[in-house]
Amino acid sequence: MNPYGKGAALLLRLVALGLLAFGSLSLWLEFMRQRIGKEVSTGRCVLYGVAGLVGLGLLFGSAAVARRLTRFFDE
Repeated sequence: MNPYGKGAALLLRLVALGLLAFGSLSLWLEFMRQRIGKEVSTGRCVLYGVAGLVGLGLLFGSAAVARRLTRFFDE
């Protein structure tokens, strides 16, 4: 992998870890809100879950996405 690909993969992994952390922590906070008896929005829970899943998928697929993005720099 060229240096641009490594940099792109690093940036994608950082974004993925941020999405994963944001989604999982927000989902955990919504769970805690429900435990103390407050009203919980199902839409927000779904949104946070999707953000966490997108982060997880991007974390595992970051190398392939980085290769695809930097394909033209190899030539």
